[in-house]
Amino acid sequence: MSPVTTTTLVEQIRRLVAYPRQRLKAWFPTGLPRWLWTLFQVLALALAVIGVVYAWREFPPDVEVAPVFLGSALGLYALAFVMHLLGWHSLTRIFFGRLTFAENAQALAGSNLVKYLPTVVWYIANRSHFYHQRGVAQQRVVIASLSELALMVGSGAVLLAALWVGRTFAPFAGGLLGLVGLGVLIWALARHAGGSQQASLGHWSLALLWYGGSWPVGVLIVWSLLRALVPVSFADLPTLAEFWLLAGLASYTMSLTLGTIGIMREITLTMLLAQYWPLPVALAAAIMVKLVLTLGEVGLSLLILGGLRLWPHDRPKGGAHE
Repeated sequence: MSPVTTTTLVEQIRRLVAYPRQRLKAWFPTGLPRWLWTLFQVLALALAVIGVVYAWREFPPDVEVAPVFLGSALGLYALAFVMHLLGWHSLTRIFFGRLTFAENAQALAGSNLVKYLPTVVWYIANRSHFYHQRGVAQQRVVIASLSELALMVGSGAVLLAALWVGRTFAPFAGGLLGLVGLGVLIWALARHAGGSQQASLGHWSLALLWYGGSWPVGVLIVWSLLRALVPVSFADLPTLAEFWLLAGLASYTMSLTLGTIGIMREITLTMLLAQYWPLPVALAAAIMVKLVLTLGEVGLSLLILGGLRLWPHDRPKGGAHE
């Protein structure tokens, strides 16, 4: 069986993304009403709320939480959110042209509110609809979204391999592997993902900096949440880094099929943490990770959309290149 090429994969996802819009266009020939996307967002948020309530009900009753470290985890998540936003803005410069930061923030926030629907199709479809209104071809949105996924998964896999090599052999060997692996990732994306002719390795490096840099921030989030439950030291960071990378990569794998409604990250994190800490602590930490990530993402996305509604900043159609 021949391997699936990047072009074929993009075309398959593009057809999946286009299918809901084609069906909806048959029902709404004059254009998709705004309330329809709002309905999808409400449904996705309802699923997110169900997940949060279910997780909260499973929280061990005898575990105490230190509010200072919980607050630091929330602050660190806000930093990671901004890094992802800057990463997406960097990718849009490569693929779409010079759309404004406010437009890209609105696209990211809006797509975040539908990502709790099963599969990534709705997440990309929301983006595709948003940028289509601004003159961006659907195929470019799909390729940019796949590049975003490649940067997150690729950088996470490289960092995990570098961490294993560094802990098994020598830190120098791990650092060298990390630099080489990230360099190959940038080169491969710049060569095969496409983008504008003006895009360079520097543009891809900037996007990788934001996406790849969010992994260490995530490690600090896990450390802070665990520290809110039990005494831990900074010497535990390498172990927590390994756990976070494994759980994150498992979550991204699940998101390709079930979307973020899946709980693969929390299950993986609980199993790994339970090897070093009591099961109630491991379970509580994993649940807090889910709560911080879900409530933080939804809250900051709503804050962005609300702010842009109060202070609108939009451009007419045709502002980006095809």
